[in-house]
Amino acid sequence: MRKCIAALVVVFLATAAFANPESDFEYSLFKDKKKGDYIVITRYIGKSSVCEIPAKISGFPVREIVRYVHEQGVDYGCKPIAPADKIKELVLPDTLETIGARAFENQVINTVTIPASVVEINQRAFANSGIRNLVVKPRKEKLTVKAGVFKNNHLTELNLPSGVNYVFDNDRAPLTFKADIGEPVFSGNDFEKLVIEPNWYGRALANFSGCIDYDDTRGKLKEVVYKPGCKSLSYIRSKTLQAVSIPKTIGVDEKGKQLKNFSNAWFCAPKLKVADVHYEKGGIWGMAVWQAPTSAQKLQYELDGLGCSEISAEVKNAPEGVRVGAYTDSR
Repeated sequence: MRKCIAALVVVFLATAAFANPESDFEYSLFKDKKKGDYIVITRYIGKSSVCEIPAKISGFPVREIVRYVHEQGVDYGCKPIAPADKIKELVLPDTLETIGARAFENQVINTVTIPASVVEINQRAFANSGIRNLVVKPRKEKLTVKAGVFKNNHLTELNLPSGVNYVFDNDRAPLTFKADIGEPVFSGNDFEKLVIEPNWYGRALANFSGCIDYDDTRGKLKEVVYKPGCKSLSYIRSKTLQAVSIPKTIGVDEKGKQLKNFSNAWFCAPKLKVADVHYEKGGIWGMAVWQAPTSAQKLQYELDGLGCSEISAEVKNAPEGVRVGAYTDSR
């Protein structure tokens, strides 16, 4: 029995994960009278491809990861905390609250787990990093994710814990439809079916649930589904999109009255036919589509209290109109 226990202890010690030593990181101590003093990680300088950030350094909690470079009077902005392709496995501590812009851009990370403590992830934090699995721990606070955070990865689905709101802000004016839609949070992934939940917001505004823009640069998207409860639609740009489902909750409040501020749809998708946009009656919204609606289709939309129009030639011919296959990598 003692030999068995000893063997188990040896196996555990051999396989248990340990945070990288403090010497693997450059960091700063920030003074905060309200939250208490805390550590900000600014650079990973360890030799290992496994980066496990400690929960504490010098006795202070690690709450932020951000590297802002300003040298000899020149402002270089935010930079990744490690050279490209350096980090292949990442473990974040449950003390972390903010992940800075570009923090882990251009790494080679298969799975990313976001701790429940994280409340904000800034621009391009995990862009171009070969991510195939995104795990978000169950949380009590809203999570805000900025432009391009998970851009150009290999995600095929999104399973986010319910019970809280998620704000995916790609920096476009919410009521403006132009060829340039900013930098959608998840653009350039491997989604074939994109299911948009009512607790996902395109802006931190009450009526923008469901307004999740997507730029299908890899040309894999086939279907978009807005779940019941969504109040807004979004800008979807794809050469392969063929079906869209829209619930009756779009553009109206619980009493069926039209909302003052919400987002209509722009489906910049040459293969999507008007007949392939399936909707429940009761909502009040409009959409612009690639293929012009027939007179009969336009009339039916009007009878249902909706709007349907063709995307302008100016937008169709713009370089940003439909960009598919513009990005490839080996990550």
